[in-house]
Amino acid sequence: MDDLFSQRCEDVENIMSAMILVAEQQETARASLSDLLRDRGYRVVDAADSKQAIERINGNLGLQMILLDLEIPACSLVITHAQHISPNTRILGMSRQDSCPDPSEHERLGILTCFLKPLVFEDVSREIRLILSIV
Repeated sequence: MDDLFSQRCEDVENIMSAMILVAEQQETARASLSDLLRDRGYRVVDAADSKQAIERINGNLGLQMILLDLEIPACSLVITHAQHISPNTRILGMSRQDSCPDPSEHERLGILTCFLKPLVFEDVSREIRLILSIV
């Protein structure tokens, strides 16, 4: 029983120390989301555009997840680059309701899900924990 408990504690610690890239062009939203994730114990790097996102992917090979604003110009390049450089990195999209892709399109785009803006942080947090727990 102690071994199972120890393993669960280690799993929770690994999930909560995961490195996440927040790529969001709107400064206030990027800063808020990054701060909230840090408050939950995640290691966070952020990017304001596709170029910065690609630089962050290159510089953080331990990246486990990307929260990507799908309205960033050239966001498809970020997805393609992440899939090439870090194929185990999970990509979650964020977008306005009128531009969030249909769930049937997620796999083709290379994302696991898409959150509607404005984000509900508890929903995002719950999904991150769920995805990281099954990686």
